[in-house]
Amino acid sequence: MGRGRSAETLALVETVNRILAEYAGELTVRQVYYQLVARQVIPNLPREYKRVSRVLTEARRRGEVDPDRITDRLRRAIPTHAWGGLRSYFETVLRSYRREKWSTQPFNVELWVEKDALAGVLEPIARDYEVTLFPCRGFGSYSSLRDAARRLGADPDRPPVVVYMGDFDPSGEAIPRAAVSKLREDHGLDVDLRVVALTADQVDRYNLPHDFTKPGDSRSRGFVERHGDRAVELDALPPDVLVQLARDGIEAFWDVTQFAREQEREAEDLADLRARLAEAS
Repeated sequence: MGRGRSAETLALVETVNRILAEYAGELTVRQVYYQLVARQVIPNLPREYKRVSRVLTEARRRGEVDPDRITDRLRRAIPTHAWGGLRSYFETVLRSYRREKWSTQPFNVELWVEKDALAGVLEPIARDYEVTLFPCRGFGSYSSLRDAARRLGADPDRPPVVVYMGDFDPSGEAIPRAAVSKLREDHGLDVDLRVVALTADQVDRYNLPHDFTKPGDSRSRGFVERHGDRAVELDALPPDVLVQLARDGIEAFWDVTQFAREQEREAEDLADLRARLAEAS
């Protein structure tokens, strides 16, 4: 099984499997890498990331690491959808029906994440609470922020809120502030911004591995004065902590009682739909 490979590589594979056993669902190679760094198994260096990527590729090929536990969230296939007949279509309708519930909530909340690669981790949370998930991928373009203003400002009776998650570095700190400023200046929309990750307190609390800020970034000086010369990627957070921070951020604006009422109505709708489909068949 380990023929031709060093004891160091085999030990690394064993540690990866222990990390995967601690979390449910899939992790990216980058998330695994940061968990290895946090445990001081490897140093936080670009060459080490490349080595971990190579080792994980070979370990999955050999069946030493479950390939279903490692995912690539950047490269996604776009499937087409079709059905084998009306019965299978009706079953899909029943499984996919959800009554829209956020219009009865007191706030219009969206979950924004700086990195598209982490959108897959946060999609189930966004679905649970039926909020829009927006991977902003750095500083927002005029078009993307115009679309956001339309969504967030669609109901004047529900104040707009952005729950934001991004890197702890000069750009990560500036991105949400710039977005809120542009939403106000260009689109006349005031948004309540709640940054739930990453913060200096979280970096310290979870002892997250860090790098140095980029010297060419014009924002670095002020950031370093406030926080020291350290930069931490959002991927470094343990996945379960990342998920819980997103949930807590949304639930701060969540009316539990009203949501439960809408769930009851959804159940009634589904019962009615099943009855209608039974009559039709």
